[in-house]
Amino acid sequence: MTETTDISAIDTVEKFYIAARVFSALDGAFAHWDDVSELNADSLFRQLLHEISAASSRFEFSLLMMKYLASFRNGHTEFVDFALMPQSLGVFPARLRDIGGNWFVTSSAVSGLRKGEEITRINDQNASDFLAKRLSYVSASREEYRGYGLFMKMHGLPESLELTTSGGDSFEVHRQPLLHGMQINVTAAEFEDHALIRIPSFDDPSFEEDAVSLVRRFEKKRYLILDVRGNGGGDTPKALIEALMERPYPGWIESSASRTGLELAETFARHEGQLPVGQTPRTTVTWSTGWKQPCEQPYPGRLAILVDVGCKSATEDFIMPFAVTKRATIIGETTAGSSGQPYVERPRPDILFTVGAKRQFFPDMRPFEGHGIKPDVEVDALAALRADTDLHLNIARETMQGGFNGYATGSSRVRA
Repeated sequence: MTETTDISAIDTVEKFYIAARVFSALDGAFAHWDDVSELNADSLFRQLLHEISAASSRFEFSLLMMKYLASFRNGHTEFVDFALMPQSLGVFPARLRDIGGNWFVTSSAVSGLRKGEEITRINDQNASDFLAKRLSYVSASREEYRGYGLFMKMHGLPESLELTTSGGDSFEVHRQPLLHGMQINVTAAEFEDHALIRIPSFDDPSFEEDAVSLVRRFEKKRYLILDVRGNGGGDTPKALIEALMERPYPGWIESSASRTGLELAETFARHEGQLPVGQTPRTTVTWSTGWKQPCEQPYPGRLAILVDVGCKSATEDFIMPFAVTKRATIIGETTAGSSGQPYVERPRPDILFTVGAKRQFFPDMRPFEGHGIKPDVEVDALAALRADTDLHLNIARETMQGGFNGYATGSSRVRA
């Protein structure tokens, strides 16, 4: 990757200041130590300091910070340098995704390169080998999300790629500027007895407002299909849940770190050799968000929700009550498994980092972080990618009409 001349450098003092702020935030706010119990946080930080002291550019420094926070295996614990984001460096006209250890085209604006094709080599290397280092920069609670998110975040990818398919065809792709003014919107399609509502994000209140308005508009339909595939979250859409939920529903069980002065003293004793290194006391506070009653006049018909591994954070807040109460049939892939509300700090205007400060459990205390929400009907990701039509949507219609017609049953996978 080439550093451009209009990106400001980061001097040595600032690099160490940023790293220290990150370490302090992890020590005080990180809620997911149980998932990384094998990590020695002190040793890992010392290694980071050695590496950033040798970093010769801002790009190298930021990638080291991304890799460091990604090692904590939490989707809301990440380092963001806006100079390295697709908005600054551009995107490829083809996007890839890891499915089962192999890489496939998920979208393409390249002539001759089709969605669903397997990419076996990149820049004359085995594709998995070439991308392995880049995957280490992607923060994820589930490993499956790393392979999903790499070509969205573009971490560490060079300015051009030569993609070779399993059939031997090669395509050279270059980063292209991200078009400004591009908008994503909530959209809908109306049919005789049902409607489809696509919700691409909850980042702006208008998305939820538009979705609620559409639910009201289609209240006479026999069933609704809500498509939240690829929706990475934003603000929990409480009003949308209320507009659709016609029965009592539970919230998450949640926990967060709460360190005392005594714990800090014992941590100091650990550093002085008075306690075994593995004994780092960490108190957490756990609470239930309780059950909620339905509002007046919610949508009364049947529901299907289309999901994938790109559903994360507030979108999982949306899906969960419908999944556990069986109010809706969840169709697709297991979600990302990462709760929101991280600690956020911006050490300089163009850099921020987040630390996962809240840990969620299902209402029956089953683990959620790193596990995600499993669908009622699982759709094979590769079969869906290669299908001529929207396989998720077809299955949803069959399900809402009362039968699977050979597509899938219960927890079985869809076959091509």
